[in-house]
Amino acid sequence: MKRKLLTATLLTLFALGTAAAQGCCTPTLTPPVRSSQGSPNDVSGALNTQVSLTYGKTLTLDAYRGQPLILAVFSTTCPSCVKELKALAKLQAVGTKVLLISGQDTLPDLVRFARTQRLPFAVGRVDSQFVSQLRVLAYPTVLILDADGRTVKRQQGTVDVQNLRGTLAGLRPTKAR
Repeated sequence: MKRKLLTATLLTLFALGTAAAQGCCTPTLTPPVRSSQGSPNDVSGALNTQVSLTYGKTLTLDAYRGQPLILAVFSTTCPSCVKELKALAKLQAVGTKVLLISGQDTLPDLVRFARTQRLPFAVGRVDSQFVSQLRVLAYPTVLILDADGRTVKRQQGTVDVQNLRGTLAGLRPTKAR
């Protein structure tokens, strides 16, 4: 048991060191949530997660089922996250749905941030345990979800728009339910 704990601790420290080298910010760590469904990259079991949007609505991730989604996990205090907003806006401009979520910032902070930045996509607050469940070790972290809510790509650090476009090109929306 001690060996597993030591290994997990070393892997976390390595990931945080790698994230820092990529210009990422580290999230406020919360205890990991054990998921009984799917792989660590599969968030389809969490599609009922509540997202409190900055414009007053609440939705679940299931609202995006049937279409590819870029789920960007960020913090308003992370300089790397703010820099990547332009790249995410470019992807939104070509028709890809983007949802920016934070488990660290308060909803009023997110409202102010979204207004100041004039973001063209939805911004919302999620429970910090959901961010932990996604195994986010650094901000920004971008997940590309397919139409069924499965993670097909995970990227930490600065967004490579061309790389993400290549991944998105292979994904197709499903027919309306």
